[in-house]
Amino acid sequence: MKIAVSISVHDAYENAQLSAEIIKSNWQKKHKLFLICGLTKNNKKFRKKKIFNKIINISNPKTSYLGQFKEKKNSDVSRSSRLFNSILKTGRIALMEKCDFIIYLNAGSWILSINKLMKLLKNLNNKVAGVRIARRDKYLIIDDHFLIINLKKAKKINLFDQKLSNRVWNTFTVNLHNIHGMLLGWLNTIPFKNIKTYYDHSNSINHLGERCYTFNPLHFDNENLFLHSNHKFKYIDNLKKFYLNYYLKKKE
Repeated sequence: MKIAVSISVHDAYENAQLSAEIIKSNWQKKHKLFLICGLTKNNKKFRKKKIFNKIINISNPKTSYLGQFKEKKNSDVSRSSRLFNSILKTGRIALMEKCDFIIYLNAGSWILSINKLMKLLKNLNNKVAGVRIARRDKYLIIDDHFLIINLKKAKKINLFDQKLSNRVWNTFTVNLHNIHGMLLGWLNTIPFKNIKTYYDHSNSINHLGERCYTFNPLHFDNENLFLHSNHKFKYIDNLKKFYLNYYLKKKE
């Protein structure tokens, strides 16, 4: 089995490098690994390190939504559009590389157990997508971290072929929930009964050890051993290091 891991990064280069190196050093040799980076802010020094099998530049897509509402380059909607652009473009590359699955991370996403990831892939039961859902009062949010796509199934329904005029780019849910709203529109193009919700965050904990209500500054999925931390919140760096040191088998 060949698995692509896509990491989107803006300027958290050290986190992206560390995440990729953790995956490499703990990877199961019986499966092939293809690491892709969607780089939304180019950095020549980062590129020269050659950590990834492939690095691509991601720009703001010229969608009707961004043009009509004259969104600034780093507004929430612009950042979300870049991230969704990265999801689509790295997915197409994974298809070209004949990968079986792709899992999406951001620079602050940490896979602490490759074994648990492999079990997740096995238990997708031939679905197109595996997602985590966060419950927010009366509505649900599609989590952009650790989203899994079965590439062979996705290819059959042209999941990654989304024109800039398509509704998924310009849906009204973009303004409501940013990237989560875009993913909602995208995943709704998948045929019925082809999405598996593999986790609902009901047991995830935040930096205070309490149940999560937001994804920032840190949340820990203790069922699948997936950790997310935002690099802008420097005061949680030691806590992040604790998780990495405690759970990872190989720390070099």
